[in-house]
Amino acid sequence: MKPGRLIGKGRTAEVYEWDEGWVLKLFYPHIPRGWVSYEAKVGSLVFDAGAPSPRVGGCVELGDRAGIIYERINGTTLLEHLMEKPQEGVLYAKQMAALHYRIHCSTCDELPRQRDRFSRAIMQAADILGEDKAGTVMEYLDRLPNPSKICHGDFHPANLMLGRDLIPIDWMNVYSGAPCSDVARTCLMLRTPHVPQELSIVGQNGLIRLKQAIHDAYLEEYLRLSGAEPHEIEAWFLPVMAVRLREEVPGEREWLIAEVDQRLQCLGSSQ
Repeated sequence: MKPGRLIGKGRTAEVYEWDEGWVLKLFYPHIPRGWVSYEAKVGSLVFDAGAPSPRVGGCVELGDRAGIIYERINGTTLLEHLMEKPQEGVLYAKQMAALHYRIHCSTCDELPRQRDRFSRAIMQAADILGEDKAGTVMEYLDRLPNPSKICHGDFHPANLMLGRDLIPIDWMNVYSGAPCSDVARTCLMLRTPHVPQELSIVGQNGLIRLKQAIHDAYLEEYLRLSGAEPHEIEAWFLPVMAVRLREEVPGEREWLIAEVDQRLQCLGSSQ
């Protein structure tokens, strides 16, 4: 079978229409086959565990490219929608929180463990932080709670499809761990000072205000639904920021290093 119309593209793959009710995520030739099979595996695990996610229909090979067949989610990303209708930011922020909480109510022991994933990423960031700081963050991580709930790992408006409902996509970073860590990462991405430079100054300022409004409404609603306390989320920012450093997101390094240093100083003064 040949893919249909191209309907989207990203850094690692293109998305094509496939059979009725399905799409094909076709990865570029340089993407390792192991990455593709891993994404298909964790996608199936998450769906089978009952977390809201697209069904995985299997893998295919087309020439020198590998692909995954996914259930088609008709709609647009929440980010695209909110860029057109920023006045709906608070409304959808609350829906984001409810969806995230639903994910965190599911468990799957076959997913990667948070402690392993975070530890590896923090040590990979040691060349940025320095070995001593990375070691301190690792020691701190060992003292945090370690439950076994499904965590999306990259939950933000660009990874949420808006159709009849909100559906999370891109589960490549999923892990089994502490929901508060997953919430902290979402808050971190909404707090980041980085905005696309191609936007006008007016557009950049508007995006910053939109992100702040979404952050505040999302966090307030998640805390209400889950019963978690703000300090339980805040406790995860240090390791989550260290993990984020390894991703080398443009415009974030200096900000993240300053935030990590501030938290390490507070940690040292409290000991």
